[in-house]
Amino acid sequence: AGALASCAPASDGPRIVVTTNILGDVVDTLVGDQVEVATLMQPNADPHSFEISARQAADMEAADLVVANGLGLEEGLEQHVEAAADAGVATTFAGDAVDVLEYATEDASGPDPHWWTDPTQTIAVVDALEEAIGEHVAGVDADGLANAADAYRSELEALDTDLAERFDALG
Repeated sequence: AGALASCAPASDGPRIVVTTNILGDVVDTLVGDQVEVATLMQPNADPHSFEISARQAADMEAADLVVANGLGLEEGLEQHVEAAADAGVATTFAGDAVDVLEYATEDASGPDPHWWTDPTQTIAVVDALEEAIGEHVAGVDADGLANAADAYRSELEALDTDLAERFDALG
């Protein structure tokens, strides 16, 4: 609902541009209808090779906040996120909020950018986004944002408990 088509014009109200659809869902859950959320990547897009249009790049530089995953996930967007930051747009990276796991294969190694598979890591991202949104997006109702974040954390905690119980039953 909060995702915008790539050619949609920016509005005059507060606006957050999010790089990935997973983060877009998290941000949408936190801000609801209070803020326009533009999610660049739609489901099934390859974040490692995804590119944006010149219009989307300009929209990033006009946003109140840019939310990115980081940890090398959005290789094709890194220059645009940096350009938005250089233009004075507040940026936040989900990867900065999580306990990063390292991976190693025969061909590559590095930080694993897939934090969303762990509800406790997602809680850390919710905490960071609540703070970033509250600080950088004017006009957001602080109580509404806090209530949405609390409700989301509760859902994630319940999911973590459920997963732990299911994994324990396997062992």
